[in-house]
Amino acid sequence: MRGIALQRSTERRETVSERVQLLQGDCLDLMKQIPDGSVDLVVTSPPYDNLRGYNGIGDEWSFDKFIRIAREIEKKIKIGGVIVWIVSDATIEGSETCTSFRQALWFRKMGLNLTIR
Repeated sequence: MRGIALQRSTERRETVSERVQLLQGDCLDLMKQIPDGSVDLVVTSPPYDNLRGYNGIGDEWSFDKFIRIAREIEKKIKIGGVIVWIVSDATIEGSETCTSFRQALWFRKMGLNLTIR
């Protein structure tokens, strides 16, 4: 039988609060403050297909706004960085709107690699 020996490092380690910065507000305004190529991970679930109310915030969501946001994220993300884009589609008269599909195709057109799960 083998065992694993663990030893506590004497090196000082950063705490999460020293490494992570959370920003809240309009993403197009906030991203102007972030240096290009400096972001490791973007996780977002933007308003889409008017499936939820966001106190009036999601009311101006459009494919044009998606394109502006996607282009800005592309500038901010590091090479090898990850974008987690959580979307779904409304079902209207028995058919999905394909909003998520259009967005996935746009990300590919931008040259990003896709993994759809």
